[in-house]
Amino acid sequence: MRAAEENFIRAIHSKSGGGFLRPLHLSHKYRNEFGYQEPDSPSFRAGHAVKRKRLDAFSRRDQASRERLLDRAFTVSKEGSLAGGGIWVGPEFSRFDEPGNLQLKAVECLAAAAEAKASTEAKAKAEAEAQAQVEHILTKHEAVVERARRFKEDKERRLKEAEQHRLFAIEQRQLQAVEDLKLEEFVILTTYNLLQKVNVNIYPGVLTSLAQSEEGKVKFASHTANKKGLHAQPNAGQVVRALIRRDIGPLMQPKGSHELEGVIQGARSSAAAVLQQADHPDQHFSQIDSSNPPCVARKDIDTNTSEHDFPPVLRKHLVRRLLASSVPVTVLDTKFDTNDLEVVYSDFPSARDLLHLKTGDVQDAKALSGVMTSDVDGVIHLAAVSRAQWCSEDRAECSDVNENGTDAVLHALRDLNRLDQGRRWFLLASSRSIHDAQAFLATKDESERISASNAYVQSKLVAERILDTHIQSNKEDASAGQLYATALRLPNIYGDVSDHVDRLIPNLFAHALSHQMIQVVEGQQNIDMLYIDDCIDAFILAIKDLDKRSQDWAVLASRTYFNILDVAAGKDDVPVTYLVDRILRLTRSKSPIRYIPRSSSDILVSNVPEYEGTKGSAPRLTELKDTVSIDDGLLRLTRSYLERTEQSLADQIHSTCSQPARSITDTDLLKLDDCSVHITVEVQGQSELLRNKDLGAFMVNQDIPPRPMRTFAKRRESDGKTVFRILGYAADSGKNSRWLGVTLPITNGGVFEGEMPGVLMKDVGASNTLVDWELAVNPEQGTVRLLLAGTEYQLRGPVMPRGMITLVSREMDIWPFRITPVCCKATTPWPFADEDPIDFMVEYQKDSTERPFLASPKKALCSRLKSARAKTKQDLATLSVETLTEPRFNEKLIPRRWVNAEAPPCSNMCSLPTVCIDTGDCQCVLSSCPAILPRNASTHVNTLSDASVVSPQTVVNDVKVRNPLAEMVNGSSWRSIIRPQALAIIDAGVVPRIHVGPLAPRDQQWRKNDTDGININRLKPTDCFSADASMELTLSSMSVPAEESDYTFVPMYQGRPGENDRFERAYEFNLANTPRFNPHRVIVPFTHDWGVCLVFDWHVWGIRGKKGRDSEKLEPYTRWTTAWSTMGDLNSPCYRPAQDVVIPPRGCASSQLFEAFGNISNVRPSRDRRVLITFKGNLWGTGSIMRQKIMCERIDERGITNLPGRRLITTHPVSAVWDNYGERPSYAAMLNDTIFCVHAMGIAGWAPRLIDAIYAGCIPVVIGHTTQFPFYDMIDWGKISISIETSEIHRLEEILVTRYTIEDVERLQANIILIRDAFVYPLDDVSSETLMDKMFHKRGPLFFALYSTQMRMLTKWPAHAVYDKP
Repeated sequence: MRAAEENFIRAIHSKSGGGFLRPLHLSHKYRNEFGYQEPDSPSFRAGHAVKRKRLDAFSRRDQASRERLLDRAFTVSKEGSLAGGGIWVGPEFSRFDEPGNLQLKAVECLAAAAEAKASTEAKAKAEAEAQAQVEHILTKHEAVVERARRFKEDKERRLKEAEQHRLFAIEQRQLQAVEDLKLEEFVILTTYNLLQKVNVNIYPGVLTSLAQSEEGKVKFASHTANKKGLHAQPNAGQVVRALIRRDIGPLMQPKGSHELEGVIQGARSSAAAVLQQADHPDQHFSQIDSSNPPCVARKDIDTNTSEHDFPPVLRKHLVRRLLASSVPVTVLDTKFDTNDLEVVYSDFPSARDLLHLKTGDVQDAKALSGVMTSDVDGVIHLAAVSRAQWCSEDRAECSDVNENGTDAVLHALRDLNRLDQGRRWFLLASSRSIHDAQAFLATKDESERISASNAYVQSKLVAERILDTHIQSNKEDASAGQLYATALRLPNIYGDVSDHVDRLIPNLFAHALSHQMIQVVEGQQNIDMLYIDDCIDAFILAIKDLDKRSQDWAVLASRTYFNILDVAAGKDDVPVTYLVDRILRLTRSKSPIRYIPRSSSDILVSNVPEYEGTKGSAPRLTELKDTVSIDDGLLRLTRSYLERTEQSLADQIHSTCSQPARSITDTDLLKLDDCSVHITVEVQGQSELLRNKDLGAFMVNQDIPPRPMRTFAKRRESDGKTVFRILGYAADSGKNSRWLGVTLPITNGGVFEGEMPGVLMKDVGASNTLVDWELAVNPEQGTVRLLLAGTEYQLRGPVMPRGMITLVSREMDIWPFRITPVCCKATTPWPFADEDPIDFMVEYQKDSTERPFLASPKKALCSRLKSARAKTKQDLATLSVETLTEPRFNEKLIPRRWVNAEAPPCSNMCSLPTVCIDTGDCQCVLSSCPAILPRNASTHVNTLSDASVVSPQTVVNDVKVRNPLAEMVNGSSWRSIIRPQALAIIDAGVVPRIHVGPLAPRDQQWRKNDTDGININRLKPTDCFSADASMELTLSSMSVPAEESDYTFVPMYQGRPGENDRFERAYEFNLANTPRFNPHRVIVPFTHDWGVCLVFDWHVWGIRGKKGRDSEKLEPYTRWTTAWSTMGDLNSPCYRPAQDVVIPPRGCASSQLFEAFGNISNVRPSRDRRVLITFKGNLWGTGSIMRQKIMCERIDERGITNLPGRRLITTHPVSAVWDNYGERPSYAAMLNDTIFCVHAMGIAGWAPRLIDAIYAGCIPVVIGHTTQFPFYDMIDWGKISISIETSEIHRLEEILVTRYTIEDVERLQANIILIRDAFVYPLDDVSSETLMDKMFHKRGPLFFALYSTQMRMLTKWPAHAVYDKP
């Protein structure tokens, strides 16, 4: 019996199955400190003598008490949740529904029981007897198995009729069977009972493993030898509980259904709790109550702050595991996600009683006192700022949360212990990054350690020391109760799709799934990765260990305990390159890969420390066994990501495409009253436009964009029908305007000779003119028929291109027109306003000149969503471990060889987890989706763009007033606005070496002697294309010899006379005379509208016709170059996202901007501005229709103020101002008084006024996702602009004041000021030192252009092994 008790006490340190805490090998010093006792020591024996007396007393209790305890040990509710110390069994294991499987289970259990009976000396004989019993059972107990099958078929009826009687009878037979040592009958009855009571199937191997446990074997053997001495040996209830007990039994079963495993572990924990009370009857038996089963007799507190990194993921999984074990949990958090909570309540109905949510901060003493109640057994402290980047942005908050927060929670726990002299535990989530920091800092002197150590690591070290200090204080102060604590240093954790996307594994998946660039720092460093299930296992094990220590009532047990444990997977660490390779294979990604060098300080200053994480030099105190392998974990995670993507696409399809059939009413028709519209005409399935040119007759042609017409609608009094009039475009809107109509009589059968003349304004109302039209609508197509009111005619478009408009019979079933409003006075839009065929032609026909009449953006989007979902489902169906063996693409250093280089850009949708709608035949591109606005970033002033001009005060009427914008800029860093990948490149501090190539000799003379050549770099009042010259001038002072260069810069001077010939001569001259000239390493600046296309057209359709998307149509000199281009229009063939760097234009208003806003103190804060939004520009080019929609007079100042749900509250009332400056005297004054400046497409997808707005602190409003702006791959435009969809333009003002608060707007404005120097060039006639300072050293345009080029230089592009282009 003694051996059994020793096994019982030491089980938590010695179990080997399922992956637990590694046995703790403690030195003599720590054994004494922590109260550890050797099994053979006198104190150990004395303690167990006391326990044996208590067990004897417990055994002598009356039979009713033992029956009640036994009943609790086996009761399982019908719902499958835990009600006592039984075994939870789940529906996943349905194979045990079959009688043969149940029979096999009985055989397994009997064999195990027989083995448990056998003595050591007669083991061989017992095995033979067991085999005989197996054969006997197969025949003797078929009736029992048959009853089980019949019962399952009729389970509901039998439960209702005789549930209580049956359960009592069976349990009495179980008890009697154990008393008589009829183990065979006991096992079968137990199997049968569990199967019937929960109406589901037994968890495979549970009873077998429990019966085979060491406790079970020893106690059965002891009971066999002393079956008549029940008072001297463990009673029958203990023997039964020995079967179902394993102190820390197989908690970690094979992963894949961890929620089920958690519930099973809960059952085991309950069994352990029941047995623990049997071990200490005097102290614990009084706690047993049928309304509060032992497994829920305690409460754990989980402290967390949901905005802080991985703790939300850990919290989610940990809380779910505890709830699955029916453990009450209180969570203290600053906020809760209602969607996540609904999932929890759905998965765990009991969570509504077990889960207690408290809103508050861990540093709030009142909030902590509200959750530190007497039923708390322990605290799991997860609240932390756990991202190194966040800590670097706000060191004060990092220290406050990680250090002061930990201290506050421990003080609250100590106060609770003082009240009731409690015995409680505390579990701290720490980080293994501490090892890396300690190893690094060990090589530095004190001053270097202070400057190098990052805030995150420091705060984690301090938190551990704070915990140690509290432990020492508790040891010295007996009134502080007893405290047992562990700090778990966690490695890189992965496995949850909701994890922060800037973590290593989520970041790799996010980029791989959308075929975006994957960037790796060095790549050969090894990383210890731990799957999320294994991490939660480690927490559970630590909780069990601490709980056991807190429940140790031995006389000499220690009052305190503290240990720091490393959590490790226990397998070989993997290189980052291995992770990248596995993820690329599993996702079948075409992502390019960029490897950047590692600097000596990366370990402490990298914004993504996991990328460089290592094992650390400290020994691993904790090692999980049987953990999930990296390949298996990544395979599961890939499946989870694909499932999430597929579900997101399905949700979008449902919300976007599954709309009820429309029925058009007169109310809908009246929405076209007083509207500016364009009318599309069907010509052989293609779209052409109805127009009247220069006040002339009406005609149909392909000229895009169209001039707007106006529609007027009214109800006719005579019959109540709605009739329309359509007024052709007229600049003067006077008497020379023409109405769409006819003059009687109608001749030639309604065929007009040439163009349709229409009716002059002055002739309307004459008896022989008809200008009223009735509208018939096809709601499925969004098409209309124009019926000439009062006649049998309808209007028909040409039957062939350049054909005639005609009148035909109303009986003809045709739907030849589409009406798309541009601006209407109606507050709600025409039902088909978002199905503009011109919008479709701009955004969805990127590589085609087709103009399908029935196409619309909405229908195209639905089609792409469905295609993307089909592709994702196919990827899911074919995903397996064999996917890891599929070949990958070769890697090339040439962007043009990338497998996706020639594909048109995919559509982006910010609500999708991957953003990109990947249909498999397009190229995913970076997006400007709204970013989560950064936390209150704070760094030193010397990180500002130009700290010398920042003053926290502004002088107004000789009085100094507070300038909140300057204050926010002073407390912020430009680094928070840079994309993480780009920031790593910048931190590496290496830019490409550039050799500035010369012009051809004749052009060198032109540059020196000709007026145009001399003034090539000077600003002009209009047509300012001199960004290229500014770049060239600065690069000239950095130029290296051609033999040492990485790139050759070839001047272009685009937009000036003779540009193309001059460029060709320069290229040819450098090709012939520059050593090591590499056509793949050439930089050429393009500063005119269409960039590398080297042609001009007024709109994108003309460019597509001239160049298409096939790069073979580009000039040979531009195909391979790295273009520094102002062109970033994804709708055109003139921009190649993977190859080109988008640079800002050099604005003609630069001198005005510098004078007005050069001092940041002169930039008015957003809250003090009076104009909500403005736009002023020409109505031509690709963006003509968009610009007209933007400048529609929708709402006045009073309407903006009274908009429902308004969140944007400013100092003054605000209004929208279109196409003028209002009462302001100048362009600069207008910019300084406007909160939002709309960016609309111009001739191409961009316009230079965007740069003016940024420098003035006016927040850009981006329409759609079809343009990449300057340094798009470097700067996170989601942090300096906002974006809306094209279909939302009619709600522009409403969106701005209801989606954003003034705090959001001020953060955006401060970000703009921090980065604005990247978009402007110095004025003329500055010194070379000033030029270099502004362009490069102070992060001007050249700074970002060079680093962006460096990103491309370090990139390897997946390419086909054989280039075979038809």
